[in-house]
Amino acid sequence: MQTVRPMVAGDVPAAAAIVRGLPDYFTANVPGQVEADAARHAGWVLADSDEIAGFAVAARKSARSAGRPGVTTGIRTGKGTER
Repeated sequence: MQTVRPMVAGDVPAAAAIVRGLPDYFTANVPGQVEADAARHAGWVLADSDEIAGFAVAARKSARSAGRPGVTTGIRTGKGTER
């Protein structure tokens, strides 16, 4: 059964591996950016048993920056659902 839960530090290598496994969709610098973003921002994973099937990382905006453009990174993929 797939579940969504908050990302923890141990999930970051699996998230970066998803990106590395999709070279037609992501440039070589994106796995490192995923690792950096996951260290600074909130993230969630889609877990299927013990395997990470997908993830999302989102920057939180402060009240001062609400309504201003911000950076949000999100990726969801997994076996058989590459897009």
